[in-house]
Amino acid sequence: MSLTKRQANAAMLLFVNSFVKCNSAIERKKIFLDFEDSFGTGIRDWKVICKEKLEQLTSSKEIIEHFTALINRESQNKTNECLIRKLVKSDLTVVCELLNYSFNMHLTSYDDNKFDKFIESGYSFVAYCNDEVIGVLLGYLIPDLSMDAVYIDAVAVSENMRGCGIGKKLISEVSKSALSNGVHLLKLHTDRTIEAYQIYKHLKFEESKFALMKKYIL
Repeated sequence: MSLTKRQANAAMLLFVNSFVKCNSAIERKKIFLDFEDSFGTGIRDWKVICKEKLEQLTSSKEIIEHFTALINRESQNKTNECLIRKLVKSDLTVVCELLNYSFNMHLTSYDDNKFDKFIESGYSFVAYCNDEVIGVLLGYLIPDLSMDAVYIDAVAVSENMRGCGIGKKLISEVSKSALSNGVHLLKLHTDRTIEAYQIYKHLKFEESKFALMKKYIL
């Protein structure tokens, strides 16, 4: 169902009000599932937006935790059903959307030559569930005299699927692909101030002693 922004906001507000006013957990679940069936594919990131609205409307820990549990169960189901495949040309649009949302970029398209290089590298993957792409890893091979490495240029996961292990699955897949080609080193750059830094540390990435240096050439 295609909705205008105003219609989507009105639908979400009505849903949240109904959820808050309901005293029965069974009825709250029914309200959640009914809304998901009616508007789930028509309103982007509705779960995140509705949770924010819910927290503004009520201080009830029980209601907020119930809503969170319903979201997490849905996400966990998707994680269990999640499959990984190599990046293909038709992923261009959804990759742009994920990168824009995850890194506050403003890509209207992606340079075709760059995208083709990620595809040709064999080290770029997407995670998907029921034909919906929910995560992407862009990587490529860096030849080196001492030890070749796969450089992970970007990892992005849909907002409502973060914290469910999708990024870990993508990194596991690129690791298997690298090992099968005799490559034993993964490299990436990240910011110590963002959540991803702790995730990479948890996945046993180590900080290099070498400084990242750059120079813009005009």
